[in-house]
Amino acid sequence: MGRGAIDDPFHANGRFIDAEMATQSRLVERQDEELADLSVAVERIGSLGRVMHAELGEQAALMEDLDDGLDAAGERMRGLTAKLRAFAADAGPARFCWIVGLFFLFLLLTLLVFLT
Repeated sequence: MGRGAIDDPFHANGRFIDAEMATQSRLVERQDEELADLSVAVERIGSLGRVMHAELGEQAALMEDLDDGLDAAGERMRGLTAKLRAFAADAGPARFCWIVGLFFLFLLLTLLVFLT
């Protein structure tokens, strides 16, 4: 055997190693590209998360204001209900009948004015 026959397996191994290194290099480059894309996506998700956090904070403050307003309105409503009960108790049934009767008289007179 000549020197070319002995070198041939070594050259084949060298070419195989070179091809594998090139393949590995391409795989690493592709992974780097995909990691860069993933990094951009994660940054975008993080940005959206911060915006959502700020929006939820604003909405929580608005909900607290609404809750305070509803509590105040409830207190006023309870006060008005107590006043109406006291008025109804003081007025009695006779005064209530007079109020209803005068209301219907007012409606009748208003109707007559518009019809004539």
